[in-house]
Amino acid sequence: MHLYRFFLFSCYSFGGGFTITKNKEYAIYIRQDSPKLMRYAANELARYLAETTGAICEVKAEKQCAVNQLTVGTEKPVKAVFLPNTLKESADDEFIIRVDDNSLTIDGGNARGVLYGVYTFLEDFLQCRWYSSKVRIIPFSGTTRIKTCNIGYKSPVKWREVYYYELCDPYIAGILKLNGNGERQNKVAPYRFAISGGNHAGWGYWCHSLYSMVPPFLYDTHPEYFSEINGKRIAPVGKEGGTQLCLTNPDVLKLSVEKLRKEMSKPVTGMPVWADSTATYWSISQMDGNGNCTCDECKRLDKYDGSPSGSILSYVNKVAAKFPHKKIATLAYIYSRKAPRYTKPAPNVAIQLCAIETARDGINLPITSSPIHASFRNDFQEWGRICNDIVVWDYVVQFQNLISPFPNFSVMQDNIQFYIKNNATGIFCQGNREKGGEFAELRGYLLSKLLWNPNCDFLVQMKDFLNGYYGAAGPYLYEYIKMMESELRKSGLKLSIDGEPEFHRMGYLSVKCLKKYNELFDKAENSVQNDRDILARVQKERMGIMYVQLRLGYGSLLERKAILHHLIELAKINDVWMFSEVDWRKDQSGNREMFEVKMKSSLSE
Repeated sequence: MHLYRFFLFSCYSFGGGFTITKNKEYAIYIRQDSPKLMRYAANELARYLAETTGAICEVKAEKQCAVNQLTVGTEKPVKAVFLPNTLKESADDEFIIRVDDNSLTIDGGNARGVLYGVYTFLEDFLQCRWYSSKVRIIPFSGTTRIKTCNIGYKSPVKWREVYYYELCDPYIAGILKLNGNGERQNKVAPYRFAISGGNHAGWGYWCHSLYSMVPPFLYDTHPEYFSEINGKRIAPVGKEGGTQLCLTNPDVLKLSVEKLRKEMSKPVTGMPVWADSTATYWSISQMDGNGNCTCDECKRLDKYDGSPSGSILSYVNKVAAKFPHKKIATLAYIYSRKAPRYTKPAPNVAIQLCAIETARDGINLPITSSPIHASFRNDFQEWGRICNDIVVWDYVVQFQNLISPFPNFSVMQDNIQFYIKNNATGIFCQGNREKGGEFAELRGYLLSKLLWNPNCDFLVQMKDFLNGYYGAAGPYLYEYIKMMESELRKSGLKLSIDGEPEFHRMGYLSVKCLKKYNELFDKAENSVQNDRDILARVQKERMGIMYVQLRLGYGSLLERKAILHHLIELAKINDVWMFSEVDWRKDQSGNREMFEVKMKSSLSE
C-alpha cells in the first residue's frame, strides 16, 4: 500500500443519518458464535454510547449477523441492519464504519478490527478521548445525529508496540490500537514501578534468544557450540553472554529446532482480551553485544555475503524451513546490521532492524535526510529490497536521564514514515520501562497515534493532548516544547540516547533558556491553580527543569537546596524511582535516593 493512501475510502452524504436518542432503547447485534473479543467490543460501544448520548443499549446475538460485524439498530431491526461482510478474514485490524438512516454498522477484517472501529467511532464522531490510563474525556452530548457515511481504514503498520510503562496497561493499549503491548506494569521493588512480566503480544521469543535454545552451561561439554574468536572457542560471560553461538554447527541448528518445537506447543496465556491467541513471530536472534563466530565456515559465509548477517541468515532460513506457518525473526543489530550481499530471507523470515546508531549519533536529526544517518539509511534500504517484513526497533528516550528535557518530537513522524516506505510492517518504540519520565504520557500517546496512522496531523494530535491533559496550561507547555526544539536547532548540537545534560549547557539547556522555561511553567501552573489534578500533572513535567538546574549547578546554593527538596518530593508523589535506566553504575544518576545523596554531597562542598 502506498504511503499516502491509507484511507481505503470515505464517502459522506449530508442528507440523512442515524439518530441516537437519549433514553431510547437500542440493540447492538452481533453473531451468536462471535469470539470473546467481539462481545467485548459490543459492550464497550454500549457503555460509551450510554455515557455520551444517554441511549440504552443491549447487546444481542443473532444467527444472521455477519462474522466480525456489530450493528446498532432499534429493537425491531429494519432490512438495512444486517449488511454483508465485505472484508476478508485476517485483514490485519482493518475496519469499516457504515452509517445510514436506520443503523450504525462496524465491520472488521478480524475481531480486533471491529474493536478499533468502535474506538475510532467514539473518538471521531463523539469526541471521546483517552489520554492515559487515568485521564479520559467522555463528553455528554445527549441525542446525537450521526451523518450518513461509509469510511474504512487499515494501518500500514501491521504490528505496533510503544514500550512505555503507562502503555502496558492493557485497557489503554487497546484503545490506542497497540496490538503488541502485552507486557505488564508491576511493582518490582519497594519504591520501583516498572514493566516486568508478560510478553510482546503476537511473539514467542522476542530478541537475544540464542541462549534460550542453546544454554551457556553447554560450553563445559560442547565448546564447539560457541563462537570461535582468534582460533579459540570463547566461553559465555554473564547473563547476556560475552559471545555468540557458532551458527554453522549442525548441532546448534538441531537443538534450536527442538527447543522451538517444544516452546511453540505451549498455549499462550495471560494476554489482554484483544491480543492474538497464538504467537506468530519467534525471534531467533543474536545475544546482546558482539563476539560473533569467526570459525572457518562462519567466516566463509560472512565473506561471501560481505556481512556477519550472512551466517546468521543462513541459519535462520534453515530454522524457518522447519516452521513454515510461523514467522521466524532475527535481529539486524550492531555487527549484523548490514544486509547480506546474496543470501535472502526466506518468505517466512522477518528482520528486526535496530536503529540504535541513529539514536546515539543524533536522535533529533531525521533519518530520511540527515547526512549523519546515511549509512543506516543505506542499510535499511538494502534490507527493504530483499525483505518485505521488517520489524523496526526504534529508540525514543534518553536512558541515562529519564526525567531530563529531551526535545526529539520533531523527527518522530518523519522517521516512522521512512520506515514504512522501506517495507517496515512492524514498529517497536523503546521508551521508558519505568513509571514516570519526561512527558511519558504525551510521548506514548503521540507514538501510538503515529503507529496507527503515520500521516496523522502530528501537531493537531500534540495540541489535542496538551490541551486535554493539561487543560489551560496546555498552550504554555506547547510553547515550552517548541522553544526547546528551536534552541536545539540553533545550537547545532545533537541529541543522543546516551547523552548528558552537560553537553547542552550552551544550547537548549543554557541558563538563559532555563530562565524562560521556568517563566512558562509559572504561567502554566498559575493557569490551573484551581484544578488540583491538572496542577499536579503540570508540576510533574517541571521535574525535568529542576533536574537540569541541579545537574548544571544553576542558581544559588540555597536555591538549589530548595529545588532538590522539591524535586524529591515530586518524585515520591509521582512514584518516580529511577532517574536513569540503571542504578548500578556510579557515573549515572541512578535511582532517586542515589541522586539525592549525590546532590546533597555536591551542595555541601
